[in-house]
Amino acid sequence: MSVLKLVPPNADQRRDAVAAVAAAAAMLGLYAVGHLSPMPRFHHEKPPVVLQVLPVPPEPVATPLQPPRPRPVLAKSQPQSHATPSPTPMPTPAPSARPLAAAPVSATPMPSAPAKAEATPAPVAPPAPRVNVSADREFEARIRALIEQQKTYPTGRQAAIEKPAGIVHACVDISRDGAVRSVSIQESAGAGLLDQAAKRLMNTLSYPAFPEAVYAGAASHVFCTRLKYEPPSN
Repeated sequence: MSVLKLVPPNADQRRDAVAAVAAAAAMLGLYAVGHLSPMPRFHHEKPPVVLQVLPVPPEPVATPLQPPRPRPVLAKSQPQSHATPSPTPMPTPAPSARPLAAAPVSATPMPSAPAKAEATPAPVAPPAPRVNVSADREFEARIRALIEQQKTYPTGRQAAIEKPAGIVHACVDISRDGAVRSVSIQESAGAGLLDQAAKRLMNTLSYPAFPEAVYAGAASHVFCTRLKYEPPSN
């Protein structure tokens, strides 16, 4: 059985090995640089484009066309016509005037104008009734005296408490047969109780009919009076 014995290298051998390793590393580096680095690219520059601006030609100006001049027209000479003299007309004799016969005059007389109608006499108004002033005044005083005789002071609790006093100016419209047509208060006494008492009195009285001579021709007459009211003394 053989035994291998390892002998350590000397200094020269070690120097050669280091140099060989260094050379191999340098070659590997060059190889790597040559394959890994990108290849340089060459850029081809394009030549610049030059634009040339051409001037625009001016538009042609249209020349107005002149109308053709009219040619003079020569008037044609017309043949002269010889006027033929017209024959002179012969005068026609005028017909002789015959005398007109006179129209016969009729003997019919003209109608005379119609006579005016006789005026109808206007109706005569009846004579106005005679006014008997004394009879009217006498009958009016009679009506006033009747109202004054029937006058009474109002009764009731309100009249006893208030005890109003005053003068009532009242009027009554009476027809000829003595019927009452209306009653009105011309001037108040200032108390409603007195006005109502006067109106009630004049509306409920029985009045006499008018005599024939009193207020002749009138259908009715208005009588006015003043009624003085005073509370009774106890």
